[in-house]
Amino acid sequence: MYKHRVTKEELQLKPTDYLFLGKMSHFRIIDLYRSENPINVIYSQWLGYLRCSDDEYYGTEAMAAYQNDPQINFAYAHTSGHATVADLRLFAGALSPKVLVPVHTESAKEFAKLYPKVAYPCDGMSFDI
Repeated sequence: MYKHRVTKEELQLKPTDYLFLGKMSHFRIIDLYRSENPINVIYSQWLGYLRCSDDEYYGTEAMAAYQNDPQINFAYAHTSGHATVADLRLFAGALSPKVLVPVHTESAKEFAKLYPKVAYPCDGMSFDI
């Protein structure tokens, strides 16, 4: 990994040659490379996070402030982390699990249509695998 790493000096010399992918908590990286030239920030998470406090999601206050910062070209690019039904069916088929447990969904009961054995453990309850 170190053989191919990019040094801070290389980044500062030609920042337009690089893309940094980071979390909101990496806002210090953005601040580190500020110069007379604007920095491009492409934000592709739920916009609601930008209305949260650092207590809820660390870094969100700095990221939200970039929207009105003249040194930052702040762009929102919608992306989705939500899988399609076809992708879920393909994924479950490829894994061939003994049991499928829906997590982080509002439609858990719909998974029974995708896979023959689905378990629905209650929140806060232990579940043996």
